[in-house]
Amino acid sequence: EGKAYTMGDILPITWNSNIGGTVRIELYRNGTIQQSIAPSVDNYNTSTLNWGIPSLSVDAYQICITSVQNPNVMKMSEIFYLNEGPTPPVVSTGVTTSITSYSVKILSNIDDLGKTFNYVSQYGVVYSEGNPNPTISDNKINHGSTNETKHYLSELTNLKPNTCYYIRAYAENPKGIAYGTTISATTKTADGKDPWQPTEPDETGAVD
Repeated sequence: EGKAYTMGDILPITWNSNIGGTVRIELYRNGTIQQSIAPSVDNYNTSTLNWGIPSLSVDAYQICITSVQNPNVMKMSEIFYLNEGPTPPVVSTGVTTSITSYSVKILSNIDDLGKTFNYVSQYGVVYSEGNPNPTISDNKINHGSTNETKHYLSELTNLKPNTCYYIRAYAENPKGIAYGTTISATTKTADGKDPWQPTEPDETGAVD
């Protein structure tokens, strides 16, 4: 009988290989891929990835490690079982709905409040100019608490013109903080033009 783990725990995934390159790591259930754990990880002789077990169905699973460069080289783990336990929330970063010289509006989602919890204590978006993986230690918009999954709209204000910002959704429950995928958005220039919009030539045909 396979080992049992609890959702919300950290599961070290370790493998041995002398192939080099990178590997992808995927979670299987009943022979079908359930989710990607890591699309590309450097492959050393002995490698370990610490995976935070998310909110999933209570069932039997396997982990498959496949060489990205040589897809025929793969290793499937022994069957293991997941028991329900407290997990962080699940959020997803949506799309921008408006970009001006000084503001960005973005839609996001709370997809799951987390196993054994019926609320999040805070949610919103975090953003940064220089950090491609912003956290709550960077700038954030906090919409407060909620006890339901939902779509929500956030507006970043007082931004700099013609500046790239990294943005992602976040939510927190007693188990921890979860982040969505990072997206980038570049504000318009001070005169309201898109950064890639060419400057109009003057009467002599020159441009600024």
